[in-house]
Amino acid sequence: MDWGPMHFESDKIQDNSFLGGYLATKHLIESGHKEIGCITGPLNRHQALMRYEGYKKALNEHHIAINPDWIVESDFECDGGAKSLETLISRGALPTSLFVCNDMMAMGAINVAHDKGIHVPNDLSIIGYDDIHIAKFMSPSLTTIHQPSIA
Repeated sequence: MDWGPMHFESDKIQDNSFLGGYLATKHLIESGHKEIGCITGPLNRHQALMRYEGYKKALNEHHIAINPDWIVESDFECDGGAKSLETLISRGALPTSLFVCNDMMAMGAINVAHDKGIHVPNDLSIIGYDDIHIAKFMSPSLTTIHQPSIA
């Protein structure tokens, strides 16, 4: 659902990306995190923007400052998630957790974390979005927001 064209004349069934971004971030907050970064999808896409807006709302409701150094716009692909975590690492101190706006990017980020000796979830908690089938085969398994595939 993240990658398909959205600018065409027809009816569409979409998930509530705003709520999903909010719930993902709220889960991290309820798990005790106060340093929460975000790897977004392309913010010119409605789903990516809404997930990011949900993330910001959850942080604002809990009076947690948004650190712009912990926000990276990416592309919904594994390589994008990997490059985004490398960018975050290059900026200095990492947050304790990340909301990654889809599971593919989360898998890329987890792979880089592993390569850099960053232990997920002990050093860095990551939550994804989509609940794709392959996510359960990750090690560690990926915490993710379920996006229904049928209406």
